Amino acid sequence: MEDNTNTTYRAEYTVSEDSATSGNDKAKAASAAEAANYSTSSDCAHSGEAGSPKKLKPKFPWLRILAMMLVCVLLGGAVGGLTVHEIGMLPPNSSNSKHSENDSSVTNMLQNAQPKATEAAKTLLKKDSKLLTPAQIGEKASLAVVAINTRTRVQSIFGQADAEGAGSGVLISPDGTIVTNNHVINNATSISVNLANGKKYDAEIVGQDPTTDLAVIKIKGKNFPYLSMGDSAKVKMGDQVVAIGNPLGELEGSLTVGYISATNRNLSVKEDDGRVTTMYGLLQTDAAINRGNSGGALINMYGELIGINSMKTSAVGVEGLGFAIPVSTVRPVVDDLVKYGKVKNRPSIGITGRAISDEVAREYEYPKGIYVLSVLKGSPAEKAGLKKGDVITAINGKSVASVADINGIKVQLKAGDVIKVQIYRNGDQHEVSLTLAGEN
Repeated sequence: MEDNTNTTYRAEYTVSEDSATSGNDKAKAASAAEAANYSTSSDCAHSGEAGSPKKLKPKFPWLRILAMMLVCVLLGGAVGGLTVHEIGMLPPNSSNSKHSENDSSVTNMLQNAQPKATEAAKTLLKKDSKLLTPAQIGEKASLAVVAINTRTRVQSIFGQADAEGAGSGVLISPDGTIVTNNHVINNATSISVNLANGKKYDAEIVGQDPTTDLAVIKIKGKNFPYLSMGDSAKVKMGDQVVAIGNPLGELEGSLTVGYISATNRNLSVKEDDGRVTTMYGLLQTDAAINRGNSGGALINMYGELIGINSMKTSAVGVEGLGFAIPVSTVRPVVDDLVKYGKVKNRPSIGITGRAISDEVAREYEYPKGIYVLSVLKGSPAEKAGLKKGDVITAINGKSVASVADINGIKVQLKAGDVIKVQIYRNGDQHEVSLTLAGEN
């Protein structure tokens, strides 16, 4: 489910409930809204371009100006030394994936290649019963964080040329499986990995997912030290964290310390080709994260991986705004990439909708939530009994006030999961169970 928004403002032009409510004012409001020239969006991951909603006059114009000054830039890829990708992910190109055509061999890659871990790897797997110091975490976890170097063919006014890029990655299995950001390795013609012990390996792409900006690559070998994944759902604002990566593509194994500034952040990132990608449910941290840190590890004080560092906000006078993809998102995506080379059966609800603005909520006495504009035939929403005019107020007990809120919840789930959906209908609150369907 995608929001009809852009990077500078969120469209809150809304319809109110039509067929399910009484009162001429509400009916007129719904009719006027639906007659206006705007398009709705589906919860499908790759729905079409939305129409241009009417912009509302901001109450505080200076906030708009400040927001426009803040540019979220991806951190991966120093190109040609210290030159870096300034903004956005490289255009997705799934044809570059080099995963096996034999599904069974890919599915069994981890299952059939799990050699006995070394003592160092075992140490990384074991959760310490007490909090560690940053120095202790650095001593152990840095062994599992790698530097990634890529070569890519680029077009210039002089013809095609090779460009070099750099980023970070995290070993998540003793068989050499590494998770990183998709924008670090996308379109790469060659990928090399440097370990903390100085050894260098060639890597192959197992799978890529541009939607979540995650990718899995693999190096040949066994008994590699690796990090176990923690529980990012338990992460709270104020928790201390450690970030380890390869800033600027030259400072391998750099460690910075900070705190979780916020959880569940949704950010829009402008890519190199002009498209806008929204990232959901991100962890915000003030640990120093720089370009080249993309794909590196965000670690809790028990030495567990809780996020993959991905982006930062960069502007004059702005400091300490780094963001990581939580492992609650990473885990199911990596599982699919290892098994299928792509994310299979991305969860879908099957509605189109729009956020209810504060003004509409006050004027027509609606709760904050997502107004259901339509329910797709045969979808999980239809089977669960959702109707046009319903207002989705919460999912699994979490309040939703925007389409991004719903997508942020969905990205951490998989097809077949059952969710509890709280809806407002005809002045009453209801709860329905909905089984997510798979969207190929």
